[in-house]
Amino acid sequence: ASMSETIKPASLHSFFAFTPRLGHKEGTEHEKILFFYPPKFTISEQTNSVGLTEALINFCNPFSPEKPCRSVHRERVTSALLNPEKDIWIVLTGNNPSVTRTGKDGKTTVVYIEDELEDTLLENMVQHIYKYVPFANV
Repeated sequence: ASMSETIKPASLHSFFAFTPRLGHKEGTEHEKILFFYPPKFTISEQTNSVGLTEALINFCNPFSPEKPCRSVHRERVTSALLNPEKDIWIVLTGNNPSVTRTGKDGKTTVVYIEDELEDTLLENMVQHIYKYVPFANV
């Protein structure tokens, strides 16, 4: 048997908008979600994504209160965050490209290419979406 390699390009993971003004009581956190794509994510998964994003924003804020967090890099995904209006956050998350290698022994390893999705590209995309897609005032 020989070694094989499969390359998976970057792709859309999720796109959502939320407001931290809502959903403060236990069990109502989902009320923060204004929009979430794709719809295949359960309400629980959507709420977890929003909660993680909100926690990262709150964690970063004391370090740079005048410049809110604009991007987050993780092994599998990269996110661009936009705070275009008071209490509105829009988040575009892309799956980082990856290479799956299957060795001669049959073992499979996945290597994520974390620096391939550039912050400026994702930030420009989320700003463009905000500019051209109407978001209802909450």
